[in-house]
Amino acid sequence: MIIQWLTEEFQNYFSISPHHTLILFFDPAGEYARLVPKLTDTFDLISYDGSQLRIKYQIELSDDENKRWLVYLPMRKQDAKYLLEYTFVAKVFARLTDAKGLRFDDTLYQFLKKHGVSFPTDKAEQKKIREMLPHL
Repeated sequence: MIIQWLTEEFQNYFSISPHHTLILFFDPAGEYARLVPKLTDTFDLISYDGSQLRIKYQIELSDDENKRWLVYLPMRKQDAKYLLEYTFVAKVFARLTDAKGLRFDDTLYQFLKKHGVSFPTDKAEQKKIREMLPHL
């Protein structure tokens, strides 16, 4: 079900405009690491392998304008210095706080809540669940 929800969210973004060709998927905690490889049937996936320049090279030198790139980055947004320019033109899927202090939280826990998955209200139980989610 999570794969379906991710696919739908990303496909919705790509369908809005032909200029929407890139999603930067920041996941510093590695919560989605086991799920992302399952998205390769739908998107052109680039997973970070230690080189941001290789990612940039692969995107820039592609001669296929119809590619829909999903770039999985197991790092914080501010650590993607060589990919910074893309943050202005791509969908950024991440846990972020903007300059005004507004929080955009795409952690796995928040993503599931957004899709109607109910969790216990007890804070201690929520914490345990958050810790277990990436391993389920």
